[in-house]
Amino acid sequence: MSVLPRGTGKRVTIVVGHHEPTTRRVLQTLREEGAGEALVMRSIAALGLLGNVETVRLADVVPDLPSVILWIDTAARVERILPLIEPLITDGIITVDDVEIVRVATSVVPDLPPHVPVGDIMTRDVITVAPDTPMADLVALLIRRRLHAIPVVQDGQVVGIVTIGDLFLKGGLPVPPEIAATFDTPAFHQELAHLTQPQPDVAAVMTTPVTTVQPHTDVRDAAALMCERGLLRLPVADAEGALVGIVARADLLRVVAGGAGERPLPRPIHPGADGLTPVRDIMILDPPAVAYNAPLRAIVDAVLSTRLHRAIVVGGDGHVVGLVSDAELVCRLTPSLHPSRLNALMHHLPFMHGDAGEEDMWRLTTGKSARDLMLPDAVIAAEDEPIREVLAAVIRNERQVVPVVDDSERLIGVVDRVDLLSVLVGSAA
Repeated sequence: MSVLPRGTGKRVTIVVGHHEPTTRRVLQTLREEGAGEALVMRSIAALGLLGNVETVRLADVVPDLPSVILWIDTAARVERILPLIEPLITDGIITVDDVEIVRVATSVVPDLPPHVPVGDIMTRDVITVAPDTPMADLVALLIRRRLHAIPVVQDGQVVGIVTIGDLFLKGGLPVPPEIAATFDTPAFHQELAHLTQPQPDVAAVMTTPVTTVQPHTDVRDAAALMCERGLLRLPVADAEGALVGIVARADLLRVVAGGAGERPLPRPIHPGADGLTPVRDIMILDPPAVAYNAPLRAIVDAVLSTRLHRAIVVGGDGHVVGLVSDAELVCRLTPSLHPSRLNALMHHLPFMHGDAGEEDMWRLTTGKSARDLMLPDAVIAAEDEPIREVLAAVIRNERQVVPVVDDSERLIGVVDRVDLLSVLVGSAA
């Protein structure tokens, strides 16, 4: 089952005459193909195409009257799945109507469904750069569009991908001298040993070859690949290697989450900020947060509620106790990653540090609350901490976001790596 999003959808009504096995086959096909909501109702009377007038009392056994299957789904899934259903109906009627899905309320978060191709959920309008794109242009694009990674394309072919992490690890950031001076400390240089090495273009820092999937790749296979290799997103290429889209972990979660979309987060305004500026001046207020005992449904909703794709876990006293990201959730909802499978992957997963025990792996794959899934070693910043110290900690611990706390260690905001990068290069463009 795939949870339905709000908006325009389709209602498919299937009347099956006198064939219980057909009803079972239809439901089985809907389940295998990751359909939305489906309900079977048994008739108490029938007239027309499917036979003569037949009636029964409610207390009677009803072996021969028609069944009605009511299936509500997105237009895209109906278009894909209905051709598989039609040949199964040898005695019946199928109708399709437009409907408006105004509310989807459920506490259930199902596993990623099978037979849903990546091409159905990928982003098609992909921002790309070329291998010879100047470094300054790349950084400006990352900051302006608030991206953490961009595919590199040459002659239509995917030849690499470049991330913010690549910029820090491989250097070449265009840092103005007046900004660089405020980051000039031994601790920061230890984290950015390659910062001042000149890199003329994207080719010098991109990761290549890049892992890609094809549009027909099943979402479960894409999720397992992301978990195995610690990937945030996968470029989608056709059989010839041409880029046709990109799929992120959040896209996979939306297959099962439905519900409302992302709420906007204000862009931090930090004119004149540098390495000495306190992090409170650039932090985002009202960060997505969940309680320590929050159920899986609430965690998924919080993670998908903003572009951060993370939720900060807080205790009853408001203190930060951990962080849950789309990475943990995708692996939690991927059926193939059961504990025995994770045992072979534990040293490669981005959120597994050191020797994880069976108990940790069991919690990750079966967890039902924030305390089961969270990373307990979140990097936390005091509100008056200088930006240069926060950024050094982010790089050292490979973190995307940092919760910000007040003097009482209560959560008051969050800062992400893109905002920290914009300060480092002296631009909030």
